[in-house]
Amino acid sequence: MSPFKKILSFIKPHIRFAWLNVFFNVLYAIFNVLTIISFIPVLNILFKQKNIITKIPVYHGIRTAGNFLQDQFYYFISQTISHDGPIRALLIICVLSITLFFLKDLFKYLAAFFLAFLSNGVIRDIRNTLYDKIVALPISYFSEKRKGDIISRMSNDVKEVETSFLSSLEALFRDPITIFISLSAMLTISYKLTLFVMFLLPISGFIISSLSKRLKSKSLKAQQETGNFLSFIEETLTGLRVIKAFNAEGKISKKFKDSTYKFYCLM
Repeated sequence: MSPFKKILSFIKPHIRFAWLNVFFNVLYAIFNVLTIISFIPVLNILFKQKNIITKIPVYHGIRTAGNFLQDQFYYFISQTISHDGPIRALLIICVLSITLFFLKDLFKYLAAFFLAFLSNGVIRDIRNTLYDKIVALPISYFSEKRKGDIISRMSNDVKEVETSFLSSLEALFRDPITIFISLSAMLTISYKLTLFVMFLLPISGFIISSLSKRLKSKSLKAQQETGNFLSFIEETLTGLRVIKAFNAEGKISKKFKDSTYKFYCLM
C-alpha cells in the first residue's frame, strides 16, 4: 500500500468533517467570485459603459439564465440610479459587497474549522498507531536504530504529515472548484483575456514545479538531519556522566553544532 493510501485510511473515521470542509469550500469559491463580479454592473453603468436598462428583462430558458440574472441586476441598478441617483446605487453595492465579503470569509472560516477537526483526528490516530507499533517492535530493532530517529518520526514526521499532506488535501478539494467557478466567470466576462491568462499558466506551472522539486529534496535531508541532532540530544542526556568524566563536552558540542548548522543550511 502506498503512503498516500495509508494516510487516506486514517481519514475514513473522520470523513464527515472532510465532506463539511468540501461543502463550505464550494460556498467559499462561489462567493469569492461573486465579490468580484458584483462590482462590474454598477461600474459599467456609472461610467457609462452600458446604457441604463428601462425594460424589465424576460426569461427565455435555462440556457440564457446567466444573462437573465445579469440583466435583472442591471435593471435593478438602473432603476435605483434613475429614481434615487448614483450615490444611492453605490451605497447599495457597498452594502452588497460587504455582505458578500462577510459570507465569503465566514465560509472560509467554517471550512478551516472542520478541517482542523479532520486534521487533529487523523494526527491523533497516526500517533496512536505509531506508538502501538513501537511497543510491538522487538528489542533488536532498538539496538539498530537511533532513539532520536524514532522520536523524530513521532514528532516531526507526523507534524510534516499534518502541515503538508492535509493542507494539500484541502487544496485538492478546494482548488478545482475554485478554478472551475473562476474560469466560468472569466469566460463569461472576457474570453480573450481568459485565453491570454491560460497561455501564461504553463510557464508559471513549470517554474513552480522546478521550485517544488528542489524544496522536496531539501525537506527530506532536513528531516534526516533533525533525527541526527535529536539523537545527539538523547545520547548526551543518557551518557552525560561519561562525557563529563572524559571531559568531552567540547567535542560533543562541536558535533551537535555541526548538525544544527547543516539543518540551518538546508532550511
